[in-house]
Amino acid sequence: MSSLRGLRYLKSLNLTKTRVTTIGLLQLESLKRLESLNLTGTDLNDSVSILLKRLPALKFVGLSGTQVTDYTVDRLREAMVNTKIVR
Repeated sequence: MSSLRGLRYLKSLNLTKTRVTTIGLLQLESLKRLESLNLTGTDLNDSVSILLKRLPALKFVGLSGTQVTDYTVDRLREAMVNTKIVR
């Protein structure tokens, strides 16, 4: 994941069914222009919300098939009103 840090202009990232971790995702914090992040089918949990809130350009987040709870998805939707969050 650290190799992605330098891709400051990256707009879309699909990590579907990968073994990504929350700690690994923190490496993406510098991707301030990232608009789409698909995390479908990963083992991520509620802790991913910390990172998602730090990516201001996000317009889409895919969380289907993750361990993220409905409660956290609801809080993310409240905090990220311009982002479509699919569960």
